[in-house]
Amino acid sequence: MKLSADDRIVEIIRILMNASDYINADEIANKLEISKRNVYYALESVNAILEKRDQNPLLAEYGKGFKLSAEQRRTLNEYFKIIPMMQICSLGQLERCSFIYCEIYSTRKKLTIKDFEELFEISRFTIISNMNLLKKLVLPFDIEISFDSKSGYTIEGREYSKRKAFFYFFSNIYAITSDQELLCRRFKFLDEQMRKRYKTLLKINEETGNGYYDCSLKALACILANHEDYISERDVENCLPHKMVNTEYELISSAFNEISENEKEYIATYLYCSSISRNGIFNKIDLMTSLARKMNDIFYLLTAIEIHNDEFELSLIKHLDIAFLRYKCGVSIDNPLIGQIKEKYQTYFSVTQKAAKVIEKEFNTPLSDNEIGFLTLYYAGYAVKQQLEIPIVKAVLICVNGLSTSYLLKNEIESLDKRISIQECIGLQEYQTGSYCHDCDVIISSINVNEMQKYPGNLIVIGSILTERDKVSITNEASRIIFEKTYNRSEDKDSKIGRLDLSAMDKTIEPLHAERSQHQSHISDSIFKYSFVQVCDSKNKSFEQMIRIAAQPLIKEKYIDYEYCDAIIANIYKYGPYMVYRNGYLLGHAPMQLSDRLGLAFAKLNEPIDVNGREASKIFIITPTDKVNHIALIHGLVMMLESSEINDMINQSDNIKELYNLILSVITAC
Repeated sequence: MKLSADDRIVEIIRILMNASDYINADEIANKLEISKRNVYYALESVNAILEKRDQNPLLAEYGKGFKLSAEQRRTLNEYFKIIPMMQICSLGQLERCSFIYCEIYSTRKKLTIKDFEELFEISRFTIISNMNLLKKLVLPFDIEISFDSKSGYTIEGREYSKRKAFFYFFSNIYAITSDQELLCRRFKFLDEQMRKRYKTLLKINEETGNGYYDCSLKALACILANHEDYISERDVENCLPHKMVNTEYELISSAFNEISENEKEYIATYLYCSSISRNGIFNKIDLMTSLARKMNDIFYLLTAIEIHNDEFELSLIKHLDIAFLRYKCGVSIDNPLIGQIKEKYQTYFSVTQKAAKVIEKEFNTPLSDNEIGFLTLYYAGYAVKQQLEIPIVKAVLICVNGLSTSYLLKNEIESLDKRISIQECIGLQEYQTGSYCHDCDVIISSINVNEMQKYPGNLIVIGSILTERDKVSITNEASRIIFEKTYNRSEDKDSKIGRLDLSAMDKTIEPLHAERSQHQSHISDSIFKYSFVQVCDSKNKSFEQMIRIAAQPLIKEKYIDYEYCDAIIANIYKYGPYMVYRNGYLLGHAPMQLSDRLGLAFAKLNEPIDVNGREASKIFIITPTDKVNHIALIHGLVMMLESSEINDMINQSDNIKELYNLILSVITAC
């Protein structure tokens, strides 16, 4: 398994704790199968942890390596008794985003990037990257996350919408809040007040016998413990009729008499919708039937498994109808089988996620994995009962730069589409000599078609980093191959395959693709041009010289003049090498008053240069003209600076076209 930056820190601490003597960077790199440079970055993080606990840096001796002192061992042991190592470092990006949203929503304290750095014990740039992703994730809820120097991060929008988002994000971390209580005590939304409210709701659950989802009760307890903004009269319009929720209303009124009538109606509706035992048809049967059939159509498109079964359709309609109440109120639920479902039915889970897009579009709300898991059981159960299976699409992946790039793409493609299994990753030379697995259904290549021999079978040409169009191409080709495999021996083969409408998948993401295409075109036409990329000889050159060389394309087209370069250099003299980031990037910038036009230039150096004690091997020059217009670029650059995989791809290539396309793909993906 490829280690994330946080995982490396954990593993290196374990190695140091288990070592009886000095251990050098080469040994650590070999154990973890990472680069020596990444070892040094992780060791810097270990020293930062020690420094926060008033300890000296790791013992280091030239020729021997690194070692923990007895006091440092005791400090780390005590530290990880309070916050176990994997609890800090193993949170994924979506999980961190979910924690961040819940914390911002639940506290009136001013929260900044620095607060989240300390909460998660990770770098500033990782938090910035998480925050940028979170800002996108909240858009479907019609809310925004904003920042003000006086109040910190706040959530703008209707209270009803904020809560709906809260329940969604809480469902992403519900299991963690149950399994890792020590970690969760750091967060305001999981404080003592929340635990008291939760106990009260558990008693209500016992009294009614309705079997409310535990995830729903915990999320609701967070709202009850921290609510200061109230549900409005307008929001109450979304509540269920009083006669339906009378039992819940009476119990809530008794337990939480201090809250407003609007709140009582809202919470009673929420509890009612979160019951496991509800059944019946509550909503428009025509709408539920239409959604079920649309899902079945997409399922067929992706699997070649047709569903014409009244019993199955009725079961799915009933499920959607009950779930509709949850979608409407944003009720979060837990699914104790979700881990097993993802493991046993991973292909079906992936397909169901795509089929469920029709629900997300209809109700304007994203579905949690727990909801997708329940829907997956319907489709997987039907296929098993009918003794049907989804054929696997076997693929060979080719990249001009060989294995490093190939394995990065392999993971991304297999995560994108669980129907695809990459049999082999090869370079251009292996492909040209024919020394690869020929028992495959499709060749996926990041190499231009003109550079390749003619391949007689199925071929998909993609970029080094997948674009939206690449993803559509891969999904459509996989569907076509699955139909061919399914009906290859059928007398009705031609008519069956003719029913496969590949344009249906295009329509699901067409607006997003068009938006991304326009954005990418705008970036490439005026901000980050092909001519702004260089591969430079930096031998025996100073950082001052290389900054001027990297900025030359922008100077030539009058985006800036040499005064801009002088300001960058002056700031480095004054404040030190603060512009040098991880993985050897120098992000050069100066006051916006010195820039005439927004631009971005990149120079890859053939040898690292020294920048006041730090090494840089890649230089970006960014030229903002106001406080806003460069933010999208910064989002993409932060992602690039943090990614070891993208860094490896840049390091391996001196091809300007390849470098340009790679960087353009990253900065336009944000």
